[in-house]
Amino acid sequence: MGWVWPEAGVEGGPSVVAPGVRPLVASDVGALQAFLSGLSYGARYFRFGRGDIVLAADQMYALCTPDPREGASYGAFVTDRMRADLVGLAGYCVGGEPRACEFALVVADAWQGRGIGRRLIATLADDARRRGLWRLTGRVLASNRRMLDCARRFGFRVEPWDGSAVVMRVTLALVPTLPPIGAAARPPVVPAQVGDSQV
Repeated sequence: MGWVWPEAGVEGGPSVVAPGVRPLVASDVGALQAFLSGLSYGARYFRFGRGDIVLAADQMYALCTPDPREGASYGAFVTDRMRADLVGLAGYCVGGEPRACEFALVVADAWQGRGIGRRLIATLADDARRRGLWRLTGRVLASNRRMLDCARRFGFRVEPWDGSAVVMRVTLALVPTLPPIGAAARPPVVPAQVGDSQV
C-alpha cells in the first residue's frame, strides 16, 4: 500500500498511507468516474479547460485503456479495506514533437499538496524515458500557480506557450543533453531514475 508520512501541514498529526501508483486498466472506469465527479470546478477547469465538463463513458474507457503505442495513463490509488479510491490521474501521449510526449495531470482536491503530483510526474518521466523519449512537455494555464510551482520544483523549464500570457509551456529534459528539435534520432543516454518526493 505504500509508505507512511505525517499529515501535510500538521506537525505531529495523524499519519496517512501514501497511495500506490499503477497503470490504469479497463476495470478502473468506475473509480475514474467517481474521481472525476468528486473534483472541484477549479480542478476540472485546470485539467480539462472547462469546470463543468462531464466525460462520456467511451472517453473514460479510452483514458483507462490507452493504446501503448500512443501513450500511457497512471492512477494514484488509496486502499481502505476492500475499496480502492483514485486520488490522482496522469498520462501522456506521443505524436507531436520528435522524441517528445505531452502530459496532463490532476490530483483530487483533498489530496493536493502531499507529493502525489510529483510522484505521478516521476512515474510518467520514468515510463517515457524507458520508451527512449527525450522530453516531457505540458501546457499549463498561467493562473494555475500550484502546478507551475510543482513543475519548477521538479526541474521543468517554464516559458510562455507560443508567446501567450495565458498558457505556459513546461518542459522536462529526460536525458542529460538534448539535441535540437528535429535532429536525427540516436540512442538516448539513460540517466538515473527519478526518485519519489514528498514536497
